Amino acid sequence: MNASAPASKAPSLREAQRALTRERLRQGARALFSERPYLEATIDEIALRSGVARATFYLHYDSKRALLRDLLVEATCVHVKGLTY
Repeated sequence: MNASAPASKAPSLREAQRALTRERLRQGARALFSERPYLEATIDEIALRSGVARATFYLHYDSKRALLRDLLVEATCVHVKGLTY
């Protein structure tokens, strides 16, 4: 019996595509929010900027607020990783 830990499983094609789409949505939202205030930006504009359909947006996020929350968590993690103690 091998006592070593099992090798981590590579993501499936579907998981990889889902991650790529979420990243495209985040990038599109970042670009749009840098040009227009959050409250003026629409989900349709985010989807268009990201190259996806409105329905695809909703497969990944429940609302524009959920996407903003994801962006804030991502930015916070990047900032915290840059801190040294």
